[in-house]
Amino acid sequence: MQQRSAEAVIDAATLTLTETIAANSFVDEVERDRLYDSAIDGLIRDLGDPHSSFLPASDYEDLRIRTEGEYGGVGLEVVDRGGYVTVVSPIPGGPGGRMGIRAGDQFYEIDGIAADTMVTDQAVELLRGRPGSEVTVRMLRPGVEEPIEFTIEREVIVLKAVPFSVMLDEQVGYVPLLSFREPSATEIRAAIDSLRAEGMKSLVLDVRGNPGGLLDQGIAVSDLFLSEGQGIVETRGRDERQNETYAAAHPDQYPDMPMVVLVDQASASASEIIAGALQDHDRAILVGETT
Repeated sequence: MQQRSAEAVIDAATLTLTETIAANSFVDEVERDRLYDSAIDGLIRDLGDPHSSFLPASDYEDLRIRTEGEYGGVGLEVVDRGGYVTVVSPIPGGPGGRMGIRAGDQFYEIDGIAADTMVTDQAVELLRGRPGSEVTVRMLRPGVEEPIEFTIEREVIVLKAVPFSVMLDEQVGYVPLLSFREPSATEIRAAIDSLRAEGMKSLVLDVRGNPGGLLDQGIAVSDLFLSEGQGIVETRGRDERQNETYAAAHPDQYPDMPMVVLVDQASASASEIIAGALQDHDRAILVGETT
């Protein structure tokens, strides 16, 4: 431990010395922060691992929202489309939808700032804020000549991993799982139990387009459908002491319920853990495209 700590101190001192020499001696002025970012980017790139990345502090809030599923905002899902930040869909029950903003509306102004040249991240930064505060937006709507103005009070927005569940017929239930956040396993179980109360005998679990998320939630969701002791996933490191095997810790909660798992090319990470574990143990049939 002492040797590794000493090496870390030496490495940090070397980096600081190199950065100081470059900053003080290079013919042009250089930005110290940019030098550090370039060094980190180079280190990550040379690892040659697509799953290793550097998370700047400015991106931490987005990561927190993806994993915890809660933030202060107006409840609108937006994308860049046609040169404008465009509403894909209002989050059900959110303040934006209640005010009358629709899918397809385009941001023209946000709090007096022209939005026609913004990208999604810039617009989202302005739309998020302390619950109870207000933001005024002007929206372009197809078929309406002038921008429509909305003043929206921000609220705590809770993103659901399972936005809805539905019976496809008298016996088959459908549950989409959009991501793996902290409450994902709880939401899945609640949705399935609700459908079973309606008479569901078999389940279609949809993880198409699910990019993954928290490993422990991927394991917890898999655990719902596997028998105690059945393997779910292994993690392996360079040192054997870093290897770990995760298995189902509880009995199958729905042992008599046939399952189909829908997957596509955008199903990744924890989605693949679930799909792979259920397929390996003949617990579900996979339908769709290669993940």
